[in-house]
Amino acid sequence: MSNSLTQWQCLLKNLEEWRGSFTSISAEGEIINNTSAVAFLEGREHN
Repeated sequence: MSNSLTQWQCLLKNLEEWRGSFTSISAEGEIINNTSAVAFLEGREHN
């Protein structure tokens, strides 16, 4: 059974605040830098 929702419809189901990070890793697998990130996804026009 396939999912009939479009990618956009799936995204709209996940509105609100998203928290995560961007991590730089060396060729040896060690963490070089880790930067926290926050994104706010807000619907418009009654989404």
